[in-house]
Amino acid sequence: NPSAPNLIANIGQGDLNGSGIGCAQLGNSLVEVVNTQKVVVYNIAKPTQPQLLTSFTPNFPFAGYLFFSGNIGFFTTDWFDYSVGSNAIFGQHGELYAYDFSNPAQPGSVGNLQPVSGQPASSNLSPRFAGVAVNSQTAYIASTTSTGGDPSGGMARVEIVDISNPASMKALGEVDIPQATVATAIGIQGNLALVVGNTKSWRNPGVPNFDFTGLLTITALDITNPRSPTVISTQVTNIQTSFDIGYIAYGIGNGRFALAIAPPADNTNGGPAGNGQLAFVDASNPANLVVTPLTSVPALGNIAVSGNYIYAATGTGMTIYQIR
Repeated sequence: NPSAPNLIANIGQGDLNGSGIGCAQLGNSLVEVVNTQKVVVYNIAKPTQPQLLTSFTPNFPFAGYLFFSGNIGFFTTDWFDYSVGSNAIFGQHGELYAYDFSNPAQPGSVGNLQPVSGQPASSNLSPRFAGVAVNSQTAYIASTTSTGGDPSGGMARVEIVDISNPASMKALGEVDIPQATVATAIGIQGNLALVVGNTKSWRNPGVPNFDFTGLLTITALDITNPRSPTVISTQVTNIQTSFDIGYIAYGIGNGRFALAIAPPADNTNGGPAGNGQLAFVDASNPANLVVTPLTSVPALGNIAVSGNYIYAATGTGMTIYQIR
């Protein structure tokens, strides 16, 4: 009963140690990414009694996002090098690697996207913030052209990657979004992709923290040909938001998307802990995107959509909204 949810159990405190980043479900398995070098898998066939199946250290550090195509889990990473003391960033990194979860108790490394000279979308010298499988052949990766010590010096980039053979993934090309610095999330509905981004990336130097300090951007892509997406329009909003990454954009039908907007940057050592906004994006006319914030939500994080309900992770637990 979504109007009266009941807490059944807490799990994973010892496994996650307060450092869980995000999770994704695959059948009866729940896969949790833990900062910075750990992945935990639970069996949730009996939801009231989840069982730990395994935990492992992936081949690359700083996994931040996970998406699936079939039984293959694809991890993106976003991380940087900085000087202790000055907190000045001098290098940025992002990988894409795959694990086979056919046996969830024994996930196996499959491969990773290799840099190829002359193909910018294959570079691992820019962060990769998120991704989505458009189909079993193609994935889109939310990234940026920014490299080195200038996190906000590039433009948002959506990389097109051939994932038909996860052991030998290939970058096919990219779509750049000049109005944004970084692309941080992608939602799919029919032949439309909604790309969420920001006009700024990590604050550099990171004093008092490395929050994003820019404005929310949204872009509509025509993905009728998944291997050759095109930009329809981009809107730079007046909404301040920081590290707005994860499961935050969901198609809810009729060209509309539910969107979780993270709190803006905080100018203290604590990082963003203010109010985010739950919003709708009307993309029924993708040439004229309309963003409508609906409600302020304390420390809004990821969302999930099931039927006519939106489940929002907040600073105090979970809030449930009905779509009318």
